[in-house]
Amino acid sequence: HLSHNYGDRAWAVCALGDHKAAQFPSLGERIHPLYPFIDAEVRYAVQYEYALSVVDVIGRRLRLAFLDAQAARESIPKVVGIMAAELGWDDARKNAERRKALEYLTTMGLPDTILQEVEGASKEPSNQHRNGYVNWRTTGSLDFLDPASYYRRGVFSAEEIGAILSAFSEFDVHGDGHIEVKDIRPFFESIKVPAPPGGLDSYLKEAEINHADPTGTVEFEQMFNVLAEIKDSVQAKDRLPKENLKLNQIPTHRSGGSV
Repeated sequence: HLSHNYGDRAWAVCALGDHKAAQFPSLGERIHPLYPFIDAEVRYAVQYEYALSVVDVIGRRLRLAFLDAQAARESIPKVVGIMAAELGWDDARKNAERRKALEYLTTMGLPDTILQEVEGASKEPSNQHRNGYVNWRTTGSLDFLDPASYYRRGVFSAEEIGAILSAFSEFDVHGDGHIEVKDIRPFFESIKVPAPPGGLDSYLKEAEINHADPTGTVEFEQMFNVLAEIKDSVQAKDRLPKENLKLNQIPTHRSGGSV
């Protein structure tokens, strides 16, 4: 992550990390458990990239607000704490930065109700369903109606992708990235995919999957695209499948830290 984003400056970033014995050999502490951004990147943004506000960091340096607005919201307390130590902010400035950051995130899709959060609260927002690192070996269920999913810039959260991968591997008996057509429904049932509008067959047909041939196979990317379309339709409640499901997700990268 650091070498990709910072090139030969990656070691300079690492040097600014909070090196605790309990974290060894990890270099720094993540500002959010689901993403690779670490405390050192916030310090680097302040010291070398002219970041003077929380919005500068989450929106214009790390770009976390574009990747996952909800995660950016949950990272605000850590970012404020780090920047306050670097820039000598008092309580009034910290409260103002929290407020400005929340106002900014309402422009990224989060509801205006987040502005009602108590300013100056030292503890982080509840992470009941988002704590910890993703367990890629644990099959879970997909919460297609999770309100936070409306604010993400990707179709699935990291937890959901972990659930999909783990469940798919259970049915991929040959380990070649394919499952048999007859296992599609059991696969969907294992991750508790709700019945989509119009029925499952219409989504498989649009994805050019011959569901009438039980001996056929389906690759992971096809299943992932079908799941993405189903999630979209369940959230929209009455929208029919798109004509073409052959769409790959475009990864989000840092812009380069411009002001």
